[in-house]
Amino acid sequence: MMLKACLVSVLALSSTQGYAKSAKHLNMLVLGDSISQGTDSVGIGLFPEYSWATGSKLDSHLEKLKKLGYEVDAFNVSVPGAHSSALGAEMLLAPPFAPDYVLIEIGANDLCEETLQDDTVGNVASVLHTLVSANSKVQIVLAAIPRLSEVYESKKSSRDCLLTWSVMPLCRAFLSPDLSAAQRAVNQVKVDAVNQGLKELADHFGPTVHFVDEVGEKQVRPEDVSDVDCFHPSAQGQQRLANATFKPELFP
Repeated sequence: MMLKACLVSVLALSSTQGYAKSAKHLNMLVLGDSISQGTDSVGIGLFPEYSWATGSKLDSHLEKLKKLGYEVDAFNVSVPGAHSSALGAEMLLAPPFAPDYVLIEIGANDLCEETLQDDTVGNVASVLHTLVSANSKVQIVLAAIPRLSEVYESKKSSRDCLLTWSVMPLCRAFLSPDLSAAQRAVNQVKVDAVNQGLKELADHFGPTVHFVDEVGEKQVRPEDVSDVDCFHPSAQGQQRLANATFKPELFP
């Protein structure tokens, strides 16, 4: 609680020190996991230039905002492999500024292993309270967890992917070749339940938090998934995520 209180104080102080330079200036913060760093989107490793949030080589949120005439100070502090419990620590990686626009994509790692017990909704709620306390006018886009069961369905006809899933510990709760369809369905119900909890959480915060349930409902296409690891979004998948989550009505 002390850490959270200190963080709120720092962010609140920064909001009075001239960071909002003009009506067309935005302080943008990105929280989340490997998806927001463009992991394995076009090769092995991190490719932040293909991030749905801040990438320069696709029509990301950052690029869309620039086209609308905004000057954006963007900080993508998402951490590959992060669980929702890491969101507070990620905020400490950002400069001491009050975000005007925040993108959050988190939760897949909480549910990819059946043994994990992260309180995804509670962890997200904590960081939302911190952000809103620092800036009551902040606009937050909260993406649903994608349909992890459909990642498997989209690539199960690929021998390369079946081999990859058998030797790499990626999202075993959905991608392990040893799982039955029934087991994957049960695990997807858990994802759906968390997404419902996130939706209700966003509703609680009102118009400042925008939950994009479309991300958790869209069918995952083969071309949306990386051929490198058969799990993370490809460049096409990153673009699809950017398009699904950007809300132009927030920027009249």
